Amino acid sequence: MLNTRAVQILKKLYTEDDYISVHDLAEFTKSSSRSVRYNLQKIDSFLRKNRLSPLQRHHLKGVKIDKEEKTVNFLAEYFRKENPYKRIFSKDEMKLFIVLNLLIHQKEIPISFFEITLNASRTAIINFLAEIKTPLEEKGLKLNWVKRKGVFLTGDENRRILEFANLFCERLSMNEFFNYMELGKTSTGEGGLVFRHVFNKEDLQYIRGLILFLENELGCTYDDRSFLILTVYFTRLINRSTDPTGLNGDLIPHHPVNRQIDRISFILLEKLKERHPEIIADEKEAAYLTSIILSMKTVKANRKRPGNFSELADKLIGKVEDAYQVRFREQTSELKKLLLQHIEPMINRIRFNITLENPLFDEIVQKHRRLFLTVKAICQEIGAEYDVAINDHEISYLTIYFAAMMEKIPRNEDLPKILVVCIEGVAISKYLAMSVTKLFNIKHVDTLPVREIHPSVVENYDLVISTVDLPDIDDKKVVRINSIVTREDVEKLKARLHLNFNKRTQNHVAKVERLVHVIQESCEIKDIYKLQYDLLVELLDDQEKEQYQQEKRYRLEFSMDEIRIGEKARTWKEAIYLGAKPLLEKGYIKETYAEKIIQNLEDYGPYMSIAPKVLLSHAGPDDGVNENSMSVLTLEKGIDFHDRFAVPVFVIITLALKETKGYLNLTEKIIRLANQQHTVDRIIRSVNKRDVYHLIAKHLDLI
Repeated sequence: MLNTRAVQILKKLYTEDDYISVHDLAEFTKSSSRSVRYNLQKIDSFLRKNRLSPLQRHHLKGVKIDKEEKTVNFLAEYFRKENPYKRIFSKDEMKLFIVLNLLIHQKEIPISFFEITLNASRTAIINFLAEIKTPLEEKGLKLNWVKRKGVFLTGDENRRILEFANLFCERLSMNEFFNYMELGKTSTGEGGLVFRHVFNKEDLQYIRGLILFLENELGCTYDDRSFLILTVYFTRLINRSTDPTGLNGDLIPHHPVNRQIDRISFILLEKLKERHPEIIADEKEAAYLTSIILSMKTVKANRKRPGNFSELADKLIGKVEDAYQVRFREQTSELKKLLLQHIEPMINRIRFNITLENPLFDEIVQKHRRLFLTVKAICQEIGAEYDVAINDHEISYLTIYFAAMMEKIPRNEDLPKILVVCIEGVAISKYLAMSVTKLFNIKHVDTLPVREIHPSVVENYDLVISTVDLPDIDDKKVVRINSIVTREDVEKLKARLHLNFNKRTQNHVAKVERLVHVIQESCEIKDIYKLQYDLLVELLDDQEKEQYQQEKRYRLEFSMDEIRIGEKARTWKEAIYLGAKPLLEKGYIKETYAEKIIQNLEDYGPYMSIAPKVLLSHAGPDDGVNENSMSVLTLEKGIDFHDRFAVPVFVIITLALKETKGYLNLTEKIIRLANQQHTVDRIIRSVNKRDVYHLIAKHLDLI
């Protein structure tokens, strides 16, 4: 364990980013330089014992902590346990504390207040202020500095209140806040620090009473966020009472207000004036309070809704049902109730120019993109009729209600019956079927070769997914996709199936978004949507590993004897024969196998091109396969197959499977290998069979 002085020094180093001299540390701890050096040795031992990097030293500048994430997280937790009442806060916690104080208070706040409260240096506080300045300006709030007095914010009152609520709900516990408000129970963490310094405990008790009075008068119950917004409004009103400028005229509603709410607003202001006689309780303030009350969301309301809002909710429900070809049936009344609780305050927010930001906006748009766009289109149509412009954040809230209710619709009977078609290559068909079932809520997927497809068979299915054209089948029933599912293919399927991603996919959407954001900070992304899709598929593939492990280990004839390097071919047909030749020489296939591959390519086009420069040459199990086998051919110059990648093919993998059961894992690994461009380039550049064999066998888990 560290002694008291060592902990004091460690905390000081933790809060600073730059080196601190031994002399300064001696002054800080009111001890000698010798004692400081002794404690620094103790700190080094402590860090090494916990497998952390020792202190960094400079012969002129002094010492500092290595701010690795592992070290920072460990020390933050250590300080909490070491003394929960005098804890060291992280940078993010300190910046949040500063911002919330600036948002809630009206007058200048001295820098010394933040220094003492957060146990941080003046330099650190000034740096934090510099970091929060731009984000605040983006919200329309200006950070001002008055010499010898401190810092304060100026800007729109609505934006201050809503930004406070956004940050508070995102970072702090509403449950802890209610315990503090109702019971005076103080948290020892970040929340407790904010509650004590941002709010006056006695005022909070009184404000809580005002909001309960309001709920009782209106026969409603506000949600947590609305309760917080009202609390912040009353706190700001108390803080604004000494401001001679008063409210900005733009905040006063120009529309006729609700007389009942207007009356209650005056009562609330008069009640608060009894406690704080200095507040201004005039018509302008009452009108502003009325606009806020009308804009708040409730979780329960006994008031009868006006007919026009009920009609609006009915139109929304009806149009979403038509767009998705679903019926909410017994869920309709519950959905309408939820919508009405949002629509009325939403319309009032629009009237009073109050923007309610949804903290989950990005996640909702990503997770329910098609539904969001559908609801947005409907809102634009209805908005024109009702003369309101509904913004994207409000639309995202409506999307949540519809998404939640769609989850409750019994869909098993409505799930489409899918048929996957991929020429003779049943293994590829199985791979496509697996890809579709991984992404979507589909329980019934069959696979058939093209030769068995005719209109009477297709009648039994809702949709046919094919890698080739099917001229004899109704186009309305067919979706043409690639052998390896692309982002464009997924969009096609989503549009035709009227389905959202399955739950497993949904759980990864937010993670993918965070990963892309991290990558974007360090690299230039050429196609962000393709990257998002590829990452999503990779995460889903991880979920399938356990399933793959349960498959029997496949038996496949493949060795260096089945590899040909740098061959020359004049035509694509000759290339197919060259690729199949090693298997034919070993008796693994019959001559008819290569002939069938060529026939399929002539009849259906270059669907076997599974990646740039790579072709997976294959036919069906009944086309002349004696043993499960594979060969690899690299071409010196490449052959143009006129495929969708528009580049010559340099690698031909010939796959012959006598049986497909248990070989789905192998097929997917081949496709994934083909889509690793750097690996393909290594295969093309290789000059000996051994390198090619080990490279491929390793990727396919054959060795």
